Parts: sequence; C-alpha cells; structure tokens
Amino acid sequence: MHKYLARLDLSMRETRSLICVGLDPVISKLPITDITKFNCEIINSTADHACAYKPNLAFYESIGIEGLRYLEATVEHIRRRAPNAVIIGDGKRGDIASTSEAYSKAMFDRWGFDATTVNAYGGMESLEPFFQYEDKGVYIWCRSSNPGAVEFQDLFVKRGNKNQSSCLSTLR
Repeated sequence: MHKYLARLDLSMRETRSLICVGLDPVISKLPITDITKFNCEIINSTADHACAYKPNLAFYESIGIEGLRYLEATVEHIRRRAPNAVIIGDGKRGDIASTSEAYSKAMFDRWGFDATTVNAYGGMESLEPFFQYEDKGVYIWCRSSNPGAVEFQDLFVKRGNKNQSSCLSTLR
C-alpha cells in the first residue's frame, strides 16, 4: 500500500473517524486575535476524533510573514498533539513544471505536509513534480464548490474551439 494511504488508514483506524478538520482562519470572524491559540484549541478539541487536518494556505499567506509563523506553529502543534493525523496542505498549487517543482518542495520539504492539493489545469507537467514524492499524497482539485464554477466547468466546447477561447468569451 502507498505510504501515504497506509498512514491515513492508520489514522482513520486509531480515531475510528473519517473527519478532516479544515483550519481556514478568517481573522475578522475569530473570537480572538491569536490564530495559533485559536487553532491549538481546535486541534486539542478534535485530536481524538480527526484523522486529518487541512490548513488552507491562502488564509495564512494573506497575513504575510506572521501568517506563515501561525501556520508553522499550527503544524508543529498538530504533530505534537495528534502525531498520527495526516496534515494536508491545501494550496491548490500548479503551474509550469519549474514552478510546480518549487511548489512541491515548499509543500513537502519545507512544510512537511503529508499531502497537498494541486490544480490540474496546467496539465501533467504541472503535476509530475508532486508525484515524485512517492511517500506523499496528492489530491487533485478538479471541481470547485463555488456556485459560479458552472460558468467554466460545465462549459461545452464546440468542435474546433479550445476551452481557453470559450473561457475568454465567457469573461467578455
């Protein structure tokens, strides 16, 4: 069995749960200003019930360097409090091969995530750098939950037209 799937399976068995806790702090809606403290309270309350945690990087990156420190402290706390839980870095990364290689290094080498989310729009070249980490998980973002996603994702493309042209026409 793939190492990541084995790790996820172990975590699910230990917690008897399929719960993945999203850590997406919207600062304006938090009851406290210390994101690390807020996240730690969530982690402490869910550690016995969650097999995975999924911080959404956009919420941390939008704060700047301090946000990255919050993310780092959050990941460290998960590792201490719920050592068998998997951590999914939700960044929906994907770009040309060299940029995706940098993204994959950031997600797996720098942050140490067990898995990440990627955007497949750039094709296989944008995904391959992530697949090189055979012990890691890769979740491919194929469909958005945004109600407006149907404007592009359900777009029928006529023969001879390319999807990019149809998308541009929709935007005009």
